[in-house]
Amino acid sequence: MKSKTEPTPLAEPTAAAVSSAGSNAKQTLDPAPGVKSKKKPARRLLFKMTLILVGCAGLFLTLRWIGTSHFKGTVLKVYETGPEFRLEFAADDGDTYVLGNQNLGFPYFKTDAQELHAKLRRFSRQRDVVTIKVWGYRGAWLGFYPNVIEAEFAESSEQRARRKAEQMADAVITVLHNRGALSDDAEVREDIIKAIVQADSGATAKDGH
Repeated sequence: MKSKTEPTPLAEPTAAAVSSAGSNAKQTLDPAPGVKSKKKPARRLLFKMTLILVGCAGLFLTLRWIGTSHFKGTVLKVYETGPEFRLEFAADDGDTYVLGNQNLGFPYFKTDAQELHAKLRRFSRQRDVVTIKVWGYRGAWLGFYPNVIEAEFAESSEQRARRKAEQMADAVITVLHNRGALSDDAEVREDIIKAIVQADSGATAKDGH
């Protein structure tokens, strides 16, 4: 009878073999000498892009803040010069400005110049008090005008006339009262206010024509 050949038992790995295999695996996983990790360039690129975005945002906000002004007053006249919209504006500080109303790119991205022109025209007809936001400066030699960005209603012409008349009436009554020329000032005050408002309305209508 043939004897069955028993399989030769596998030899257990020696400590040196295990150490050599681990070293070879580590060398396989570790990058080759002189090859930089891809994580560092990605982080640097992200950092640079962040700096660029922050710088652009800072420039955007700075240009808006430096060139922006706010005024309160009355639109005297709205007109067109060729393709350009312009207006004359009387501010409450006593100064009169010639302003432009054009579409604007950076930094306000304004695209509603025509709608704003119609709105300003209505304000000029009614002589309403408005608050406006203006960007830019006057460049006389280059024909630059500050650009109106926004215009909002603040007070009607009737309310403004009434407020001014009340202030004037109070001043007149105070003088008369101090001189003893007036004892009961309630009815007199209202009469003075009405007279001032009527006089102011007549003068405004005359100037408008």
